[in-house]
Order: sequence, then C-alpha cells, then structure tokens
Amino acid sequence: MLNGYDRYLNQHSSLSSLIGEYLKQQRHNNHLSGAELAKLMGLSQQQISRYERGMTHFNLDTLFRFFRVLNIPVQDVLFFFELVTTWHDEKNKY
Repeated sequence: MLNGYDRYLNQHSSLSSLIGEYLKQQRHNNHLSGAELAKLMGLSQQQISRYERGMTHFNLDTLFRFFRVLNIPVQDVLFFFELVTTWHDEKNKY
C-alpha cells in the first residue's frame, strides 16, 4: 500500500506536472491568487496557470524566481529537490 508521499509522486506523469503542483500548493500557502502571483512574477495569469498545470516546462531561472517570490525557505527548496529526485528515480527505474 502506498503512503501519501508515494501517492503524491505517482499521480504525476511529468516532471512539469509535479513541479507545477508543488508551486500551486506554495502559492496557496502564501494566500495568493494566480493573478497576484502573476503580477509579482511579471507574467500573465494564464502563464502561471500553464506552469501550475504542467503545460509549460520550467527552466532553472523561472523555478528560482518562483522560489524567491513565494518566499520558499531554503530547507523547503532542499525538500523540493529531494521530491524531484525521488520522482525521477521512480519513473526511470528500468
């Protein structure tokens, strides 16, 4: 039986989807709407939506801009990269 962490990892078929869901949760934790985050990021609300739904791939510059604007603490960024590494390892077992 899968625990909550494993279920979370397994529900995402793409890395962009996993990252987008994580950032969406962080946006909600910061009590920001998509439009508010878009303004802070200098992007359109539609672009934020595409990132959060995994429709647009991330580059590192954009990812770190999200971390900075959302005030994600360093320990949470480290957890995020552990999450991504675990997801990647699970999807590429064979």
